[in-house]
Amino acid sequence: MYNSDLNMKPTSIQDIARYLGATLLLQGKPVNECNEIVINVSTLHDATENEISFCRGKKYSHALASSHAMAILVDDNDIINKSSAYILLVDDLDRALIALLQWLYIKKTHASQIPNSARVSPNTILPLSVSLGEHASIGKNCTIGENVAIGNGCVIGDCVTILDNTIIHANVVIYDATKIGRNVIIDAGSVIGADGFGFIQRDSKNIKIPHIGIVEIEDDVHIGANTCIDRASFGVTRIGQNTIIDNLVQIGHNVTIGDSAILCAQTGIAGSARLKSRSVFAGKSGVVNGVTIEEDAVVCANSIAIKDVPAGQHVFGTPAIDKNKFFRNFLRLFGR
Repeated sequence: MYNSDLNMKPTSIQDIARYLGATLLLQGKPVNECNEIVINVSTLHDATENEISFCRGKKYSHALASSHAMAILVDDNDIINKSSAYILLVDDLDRALIALLQWLYIKKTHASQIPNSARVSPNTILPLSVSLGEHASIGKNCTIGENVAIGNGCVIGDCVTILDNTIIHANVVIYDATKIGRNVIIDAGSVIGADGFGFIQRDSKNIKIPHIGIVEIEDDVHIGANTCIDRASFGVTRIGQNTIIDNLVQIGHNVTIGDSAILCAQTGIAGSARLKSRSVFAGKSGVVNGVTIEEDAVVCANSIAIKDVPAGQHVFGTPAIDKNKFFRNFLRLFGR
């Protein structure tokens, strides 16, 4: 199935092999010339005779013989004879597949437009390359970069900065004074900059703490659909460069996330937690307030970190402990 927002340029198998630096084979023998054209990339199971596919090693090699793909990317010499398709042998399948997708698929450009239903404050000047969707709204004194696309129904508050080539999909709400870098993608329904969950209890009542800080999102960040990132109570909630945040993630006030971190779906990050660069939170994981997760550490699925996690350590469980220790304890209790 095609992504309606993408167009693939039909390309010969030979050109693909040349672009990827792949060895082109047919029935195990090198091929010097192949002008067959492919029009899409698909899975082994779904691929048709005019599509190219991929196989990640022996685990999936049983599907090679039954696949209808015209050509298949592999990085394992031992499976190249299991298919009658053209084989493109590469050193690193994942890198080659990413390079192929980036090369073959042309993202549709967002035509520069401001529909009549959109509302832009007179205090905000938009570059000619900006595109707004129907009923989008932009507040006062905003700074909007070149080639920014803001989707249908988005609400951008006052004094917001959005730098070049950022894409904001439908129905995103960005509160006042938020700063967003270059090449950021924010998927539909996300809310950036709402007040954090800050209250005190006095005289049997909940008293709200004013949140006067902001959110800063650095370059090349991807934020999934229906994710919420709260503004700081004081100072900044910061998301570092190249961080990937999945759908349905909650990031509390004053959280700091380093570069190239990964947060999978339904992760919850409590206020003032610090996630260092390249840390990873698997699905439904979380961390309590004020805890630091060091570089390259991993909080595994359904786990809650209640104390600092050292660099490179994988923790599991609630409360989360070293993964290997957890499973040793588990086997002592429940093993044979």
